[in-house]
Amino acid sequence: MLITGGVGFVGMNLTEELTSRGETVVLFDRGPLPACVAAALKLTSPRPIFVEGDVTKADGLITVLDRHRCARIVHLAAITAGPVCEAEAPEAIVAVNVVGTVNVLRAAKLTGATKVVYVGSGSAYGSAWYEGGLLQEETSPSKPESLYGITKLAAEQAALRLAAIWGINLAAVRLGSVCGPWERPTGARERMSPYLQLARMALRGETAVLPADEVRRDWIYSRDVAAGLAALLSSPAAQGLMHLSSGIEWHHPLMTWCDVLASAYPAFCWRTVKPGEHANIDMIDHRDRSLMSIERLVGATGFKIMFSSEAASVDYLTWIKNHESALVSS
Repeated sequence: MLITGGVGFVGMNLTEELTSRGETVVLFDRGPLPACVAAALKLTSPRPIFVEGDVTKADGLITVLDRHRCARIVHLAAITAGPVCEAEAPEAIVAVNVVGTVNVLRAAKLTGATKVVYVGSGSAYGSAWYEGGLLQEETSPSKPESLYGITKLAAEQAALRLAAIWGINLAAVRLGSVCGPWERPTGARERMSPYLQLARMALRGETAVLPADEVRRDWIYSRDVAAGLAALLSSPAAQGLMHLSSGIEWHHPLMTWCDVLASAYPAFCWRTVKPGEHANIDMIDHRDRSLMSIERLVGATGFKIMFSSEAASVDYLTWIKNHESALVSS
């Protein structure tokens, strides 16, 4: 079992999910291995295998798949670019997000992989995210606006096409807005979620100022993402494009999160903006996003969401308390 981008945000959650099921996992990622990740991997059983590599180099992927006899692949490696990265390194974004995906599919073909899960993004919807109504895989238009969304859509469509002509069993998923354990600055993601920003403020004993009204996001907890990806891996019938999100609206989740943090870190305070004031949290988006239907995923795998907004906050706090030093120093 190979995970590209294996020591990143979603990759670590998936690693913990799969090893808890007794799976042997090979993590393919750019190095070096962070100390907090190395320490966590020592506690998992069976112990994951870390291989330093780059998805833009096809030969390395083929070698790893052959050497470790990996029949299944989850392709997570990506540059989650924001405006700064778009302007400064567009070539790298295209190389990793698009060329890297083509390399993974070719490596899968040449080594006889039995299942590939490509992990894309709801950013492929672009402006359609804000047009209202429940998003459906077959009928909702894709109108990406950012280079990240454009490359994730291109990679998704390339993966689906190559899988069709090469006879590869592939599921492509569009993720909702992910929060939870193992989010941290890695260099591959330009902007951190409001959840992580607030956690780091709580650890520093600062005061958070939130917008008066939270915009609606298609939130999903990272442990649910991992469970959903594991379900796709184990279901041969799960193919084609699917959404992986909670499918439900979280009501005022950041305010709930602030209350949970304040109960654990008394020096942390939070409030909403006063007239004429701006929030001191990067909310990433300032418009309500449409939710994504998860009926296709549920029908193909029987997947069930386990974490509500409240349950996610409690579980995430426990994780943060065990990783405080890594979050403060990163």
